[in-house]
Amino acid sequence: MKDRNFGLDLVRVFAILPVLTVHFADNAFGSIPLLVYAAGDMGVEIFYALSGFLIGGIILRDFADGFSWGIVRNFYVRRWMRTLPLYYLFGLVNLIVTAYGFMADPAVSWKLTAYIPFLQNFAWPMVAPWYQESWSLAVEEWFYLLFPLIFVLIPGRSRLRIFIIALILGSVPLVLRMVAVKHSLPYDLISRAVVYRLDAIAYGIMAVWLVTAWPEQSTYWKNVTGFLGGVGIIITALIVIGHIDIGGFAFLTFGFSLPSASFAAIVVWASLRDWSSWKAGGEAKIVRWISTRSYSLYLCHGTVVRYMVHGGVFHRPHMESLSFFLITSCLLAEGLYRFVERPFMAMRRHVSRE
Repeated sequence: MKDRNFGLDLVRVFAILPVLTVHFADNAFGSIPLLVYAAGDMGVEIFYALSGFLIGGIILRDFADGFSWGIVRNFYVRRWMRTLPLYYLFGLVNLIVTAYGFMADPAVSWKLTAYIPFLQNFAWPMVAPWYQESWSLAVEEWFYLLFPLIFVLIPGRSRLRIFIIALILGSVPLVLRMVAVKHSLPYDLISRAVVYRLDAIAYGIMAVWLVTAWPEQSTYWKNVTGFLGGVGIIITALIVIGHIDIGGFAFLTFGFSLPSASFAAIVVWASLRDWSSWKAGGEAKIVRWISTRSYSLYLCHGTVVRYMVHGGVFHRPHMESLSFFLITSCLLAEGLYRFVERPFMAMRRHVSRE
């Protein structure tokens, strides 16, 4: 915990809380302001920017001296030991719940096969109306699967190759979105299919590349970077709620690029800012707890919501249903972190020594 970057922990908190809020509020109140929906979507965008920034740093470190299949294997195994155990655990839980549990719909259970290789939303809508929260994980896994493979195909110095790949993975989805809009594909597909959203992570990679290339300049300009990121987020919110009209084409194309770049700027600012005065109080412990359990919270809260819907918990008074949602989700997240996430993360250390 001592080596954790408190600013990035705080960013994770601001990523997971809007996601939890929108999924609870949507079911508890039925009708919520558009801004709340926008906040939930932007929470996922924060996760993308943060993921690109952190994994990008690992890529810059591991591939600094060039390419080898041993480095690729090490990268994949460490990545998958972090993400796959919980992902497949909740895939199994959702399958059992769907086929035999309170949702009782065996007709969709066979579609689990698409979830195994993260193909549930590759270039099409989600293949089944369950385990919806996994759509964003498919985007991440495909990004990190493709990155080292593209690295092999591009000649030149390692750092430059990494930046070029980030540019490629940041540009191609934008072009694909333009083509999709020309063919009148729906918003839900463009906003969640893997091939249209890979650029969200690429901005985080570009951000960490710039920070490591020019550390002194990045530190000096960090507040300006954070300010510009904040402006971009405000503009995005105003666009989403209809106060700024940029037209349908721009909304479905560059409208995704703006929050991705803005949150990448916020992540840079948060990572470089001095948070020493924030680390001593009890609030810091809460921030670290939510941050370290954010992945578990992200995956388990959807199952809790589905149980609450089918169990009628949302028909109870709002404070009672909110308490049930928070307590159950937090207890599950704590157990998952202690008995699934942390053991597998400890095993990752042995990989780097082989």
